[in-house]
Order: sequence, then C-alpha cells, then structure tokens
Amino acid sequence: MSSHLKSPSDISSVLIAAAVATVCYTGIQLLAYWVNQHNFDTKIFDLAFGFGASTEHLVRTGTFKIPFSPANDLLYASAARMPVLPLMLALLHQMSDSVLIALIIKNLLLNSIMFGAMAYFIKTNQFRLQALCPVLWALLTPQTLLHSAALDYEEGFLVQLLAASLALFLCAKPSGGLHLKNNGLWFSIAALTAVQYLCKSNLALCAAWNLMFGAFLSRSVKVAIILTVPTALAASTWGFVNYSNTGVFNVGSSLAGFYCWKANNDWSYAHYPMETLDKVPYGPPFGDLRIEINNFSGEWERDAHMMSLGKRWIWEHSDKWAELVLRRFWVLFGEVRNTPGDGASINPSGLIQWVGVLFMFGNRIIELAAFCLTVFLLSTQRSVQSLRYASIYFYGWVLAYVLPFLIGFAYERHVIPLLVPTALYLILLLKYKDSSRALDSRTAEASEPGI
Repeated sequence: MSSHLKSPSDISSVLIAAAVATVCYTGIQLLAYWVNQHNFDTKIFDLAFGFGASTEHLVRTGTFKIPFSPANDLLYASAARMPVLPLMLALLHQMSDSVLIALIIKNLLLNSIMFGAMAYFIKTNQFRLQALCPVLWALLTPQTLLHSAALDYEEGFLVQLLAASLALFLCAKPSGGLHLKNNGLWFSIAALTAVQYLCKSNLALCAAWNLMFGAFLSRSVKVAIILTVPTALAASTWGFVNYSNTGVFNVGSSLAGFYCWKANNDWSYAHYPMETLDKVPYGPPFGDLRIEINNFSGEWERDAHMMSLGKRWIWEHSDKWAELVLRRFWVLFGEVRNTPGDGASINPSGLIQWVGVLFMFGNRIIELAAFCLTVFLLSTQRSVQSLRYASIYFYGWVLAYVLPFLIGFAYERHVIPLLVPTALYLILLLKYKDSSRALDSRTAEASEPGI
C-alpha cells in the first residue's frame, strides 16, 4: 500500500495539490476570522500576550524584552517568550504593520508547509478521496480555522507545524535508514521539530520523543544525528541568547514558573476552567506577591520562586491537584464547548460558536474511533510491525504534548493542535483495516503503509 513518489509527475501533482489547498484554506481562515472578529484593524505592535510588545522591542532595539505584567509593569523579562513568534512578527512588520497583511503571509506560509506534508502523506499511502473526510472535518472545524489563523499566541503557528511533522512521521518506514528517498523526509522532520520547540517550550517533550523514536525507527546513526543536530543547535542558540541578555544559560522560557504557580493555587482550584487564570489575584489570599516578586532582580530568580510556590501547593494539596488534573484531562479529551476561561484573543462567538460545538463533537468521535480502532487492530494484526510502531509513536506523541498541560492548565486553544494529527492517524488506521480484509498478515506486512 505504501509507495514513495517515484517520478517528477508524482512530485508536481503533490505540489499542485498542496498549492491549491493552501490558497483555498487561507481564504477560508480569513473569512472565518472576519465573521468572528469583524475587523482587521489591529496593528502588529498591539497584539496581545506580550507578543506585540516583544515584537516592538525587537524591531526597535534588536533584543527580546517584555513587561513582566500583570505583577509589575516595571519588571522586564527577556526570555519570557520563545523566539520564533517575535522574530516572524518582526519580519512581517518590515513589510507592513497591518494585521491583515500579516495574517495572509503567515497563513500562506504555514499552510503551504502543512498541505505539502499532508499531500506527501496522502500520495505515499494512496488514500482515496473519500477516506479524507475525517481530515477535512478537523480542518474545517471553526475552532481550527480561528486558532490556526491567530498571530498572538503559539497555537496559531503550531496547528500547521504539528500536523505537518506528524504527517511526515507517519510516512517513515521501520528501519528505513538514510538513503536517497528518505533524505528529504528526515531533514524535514528535523527542521519542523526544531522550529516547534522554538515556538513553545512546552514542546520540549514532543521534540525529545520525535528524536528518540525517529532514531529507533530508522536504526541509523546518521538519521539520529540529522534529527538531533537542528534541535540541539536551535536550543543552544536560544540558550546563548538568554545568557547574553540575562547572564543565565537557559534553553527554556522564564515564564514556566509563573505558569506553574498560576495553574496551581487555591484560586485556580476554585475557578478553573470557568474563569481565565489571568484573574488570579496577586494579593490575598497569597500575601502580597507583588512585593515578593519585586525582591528578585533577575527574571530566572523570579521564575524559580514562582515555580517553588506552585510545586509547594501541589505537594500540600495533592487531592485538589488530582482533581485539577482530571478537569484538565476533560478539557483536552472530552469537552466540546469553548472553555469560558480561555483567554485567547480569538475565540468563537455567536453562530460560529454553536457550529463549532457540533464540529467538536465530531472531532471527539474521531478521537474515540482512533483509540478503539487501535485496540482492535493491535489485537487482530499483531504481526504487522509498522502498525505497532505507528500506534506507539502517535500515542507517545500525544502524551508528550498533553503532559505539560495536565501539570499546568489547558483550554480549548491547546486542544486544537491535536485535531488534524488525530484525523491523519485515523485514516491511516482505516487503511490498515481495509488491507486486513484482502491480505493475510504476511502480505499485509510486505505492503504496509508508512511508519
């Protein structure tokens, strides 16, 4: 069932399909954005969550820095946001400060990456068009359209990047090694993994999983090196940038401790997920946290202090924390409504919100179908090695993605990057299921789909 692209005509057909899908999908994203937001008047420097401020500071001074608000606007952090979004927004600002222009360019670029990878995945595994319905459903979910279009939080970039890397990974063959037809595949996975990590430090576990499983799958030292070097280089470069700005070599974000504290305290236990955690008070019942924060001159010291507060609460209130984990799990894998406390700047409203509930219900069915089909196929096709590897990789990747949100907090926007990858995984499983009807296990092993 699996065949790599063998001729220029195959490659050109993939590129044409990806280009058409990119243009059409970008247009649909902009339409959904307009229906939901009703304007494109925002300027890049006015974007929320510190991205507008960090972009402005980067453009004007060449350094990363944002106010450490809401605790104290006079305290600044240079490593609060990972660098990809500010850098890309700064480049877009050189062309125009209009959010509309930025939306068009950014989404054309990222959609081309996503649809290029998906077209390769579809062509490699020879899917029929009707088999793609779950993927179309996930892509046309209003929440996917809106959150993937966003400029001022990471999910607006990660929806496409994560879908692309997973689509390519599901094309990999066990013990595929490093040879001509796999070169571009492994290099692409390596590059996407590095960029994802530099978008959001939460994806460190996903990056590690990609690197380890890719090395295991390929059984090749050269592939392991190819997968490791881009992410290691990206992380170390970011670490040296942080060292230059703060005097501390750290490859993560100096907001990790702040988010740990924000997610794990008595106020969050009482109000999550119905209210945004941005409302967590800095005064009673926590004492005057503003004064505590002001006692630390360095952002990494502040971050370590707030991390210790979050960890202490988890340790002292393990029963409450376990309940919070269950709530977060429900948001990630069960909720179909928009979580009221989601502080994203782009959330479904009005009619599009209720249409979104219907689509999210369908996506939950896709998730459940993928899980049940995995159990069924693994129990009936035990000899198909690539099926086991695909299942282990996918659910290991899902666990690596959700674990930081289970420890911290999860809202609807954090769920959306899982939708398209889950649909891609489901149609791969359906391909295995179809093959099992016509082939015995030995034949299926010889003609199995990717991974």
